[in-house]
Amino acid sequence: MRGIVYSSQGRIAVTGVGFYNDVNAGDWRAPLDFSGRWDEPDSACYQIGVLRQRPIEGRYGFPFHESCWSLLEQAYSQESIPYKALYELCRSLPFPSLGTGLNWGHDFGGLLSVDNEDCYPWEDRFIDRDGGSAQYLTARYDPYFVPEIQQLPYEPSESPPAINYSGPVKTTADCFDLLPLEIRIAVASQLPTVDALNARQASRSFGTIFYSQQFWASRFKANADRSWLFEAREWVAQCDWRWLYRRTNKAYLIDGMRNRERVWNLVRQVQENASLQWTEPPVLGSPGLDQPNLRWREATGDLRPKTRTDLYHDYGEGCRQFYEQQTSVPSRLCQMRFSIIQLGDAKYIAGIRLIPSQGQGIQLGYKVEGKELVLDVSFLAGFNLAVGARGIQGIQCILDNSQTSPWVGCPLEAPKTRRLADSGPITGIRAGFDVSRTCLSVISLIVRSLL
Repeated sequence: MRGIVYSSQGRIAVTGVGFYNDVNAGDWRAPLDFSGRWDEPDSACYQIGVLRQRPIEGRYGFPFHESCWSLLEQAYSQESIPYKALYELCRSLPFPSLGTGLNWGHDFGGLLSVDNEDCYPWEDRFIDRDGGSAQYLTARYDPYFVPEIQQLPYEPSESPPAINYSGPVKTTADCFDLLPLEIRIAVASQLPTVDALNARQASRSFGTIFYSQQFWASRFKANADRSWLFEAREWVAQCDWRWLYRRTNKAYLIDGMRNRERVWNLVRQVQENASLQWTEPPVLGSPGLDQPNLRWREATGDLRPKTRTDLYHDYGEGCRQFYEQQTSVPSRLCQMRFSIIQLGDAKYIAGIRLIPSQGQGIQLGYKVEGKELVLDVSFLAGFNLAVGARGIQGIQCILDNSQTSPWVGCPLEAPKTRRLADSGPITGIRAGFDVSRTCLSVISLIVRSLL
């Protein structure tokens, strides 16, 4: 165990490397100094309540494997790990009674199976696999220190199979031919690998990227598809990057590297969920919403009551609400923008922004920079919703004359409701969310309109 992200007297911190004597019900102890280890001489270890346990002397938190934490540090290599966001992210997740950890909404890269026969898509369908399965055997390898990765720079490189490529027939002027080669390579380096290679089918000028070491080296940078091989960024410039890319295809990975890629992809999801921006102040101005002739309509996921919210023994499924915002809808609406977050295998509506024709926009919930989906909306009469147990997965605006906008989010395989549909203009919106600055899904949505 690397340590425990814990809360004590309103402070969020991370312990040093600790230990436990029973993963389900035993004592979890660790030095409170982040740089300490339980096996060092004179190291003072303190017991901490974790997961389903009660706080011990006010200390309560969530344990991480040492190797998983090391990978998280690599993912945050250019910045500090946001301890508070990470703690609150974990606090937002249910703890299934039949599981051994938090329910992140995914199968941990194949360690859990999905029950599609006895469960509906919106239910908790994840079941532990047999401990002797191939997936579990692979997961036993240390995902951080992988000896096979350390040997890669010393393996002789091999040329890839010869390709018979002549490029598209040149019948019209190719605008990319006007660019210098280094600019074309720079453009290709910003694209996903499959898109960059497909560009050769549309433009002969991109055919040379297959032979560019600069292009293949870009595949190993942060946010690229080989970012899990972060050691490669320290290797010598003479490395054959094209060979290395092929050598690390899934077909050639052995157990240690396969487990590194699996855990790295899970770590990157945690990093994305912990990077969302919360709008302050938590309660927005809402003039006119105190009129007596207004009514609320509400739609939520499987919203759990606000009891014993610091412990997990009564929170095995659904979602919890920690924060709430409300606002009046501008009389002259121009656009609505929606932030979407991937949480496990599903997408959720994380935030809503109302853009008036004049004046500043109004944000409810979280904002995902550069990834907002925009709808042109001048008249808002309500919403159709796709609602899963964990929150609102899809939203469709009802416009003037009962017209509807395209769906935003992921409405497939989720129950749909017209509970928030109306025939007149919406006066106000109230939205509930789980923990601030973390794993977000809009977990409740209420609209208010004139009778």
